Amino acid sequence: MISSPVESKAISLCQKPNLGVPSEQDINDVIEAIKNASFPVLLAGMRSSSADETNAIRKLVERTNLPVVETFQGAGVISRELENHFFGRVGLFRNQVGDELLRKSDLVVTIGYDPIEYEASNWNKELETQIINIDEVQAEITNYMQPKKELIGNIAKTIEMISEKVDEPFINQQHLDELEQLRTHIDEETGLKRRMKKEFYIQLKLLNLCKGIN
Repeated sequence: MISSPVESKAISLCQKPNLGVPSEQDINDVIEAIKNASFPVLLAGMRSSSADETNAIRKLVERTNLPVVETFQGAGVISRELENHFFGRVGLFRNQVGDELLRKSDLVVTIGYDPIEYEASNWNKELETQIINIDEVQAEITNYMQPKKELIGNIAKTIEMISEKVDEPFINQQHLDELEQLRTHIDEETGLKRRMKKEFYIQLKLLNLCKGIN
């Protein structure tokens, strides 16, 4: 087995990240990469869900219009006021709106993400997705997780620095409309809306039954 031939791409040489507060050039590089991407997405993970990080991400989304996907441990990052930018959670069934959005993306900005939550092989199978990693710790490098840039340090402060340099939304209304069409299409394909309506109806009946018992 050890001497058997294998077919696999070699891991590329990743840029060594500067630890601590990112430089102005680092911030500019991230902004430029997002602006140049056709389909950028934020992936909020387990280290993005504390108060400071959550507030910083919400401000960034307000300024940029970027779509957001959460892992289950990143739940609650996006508020109800920003739910039109929220494309669900990933890490369980792999057939949700968020799964499809990540697969279509040409740039995923991971924030506080740990691959144990949702392996990069699930959304970067073709090894074509560019990745920018914003975190407190360096990424675990694999064939599927090879960030073109890492900003390692205080997550909230790093995101605030990005927000401060954003002068206009990265995503225009046409792109937002396309994202909404994608959401609708996947909902219809998976029967998600029908299931949700049925489940809501069942829950409502149970609630009324409980009220009747009381």
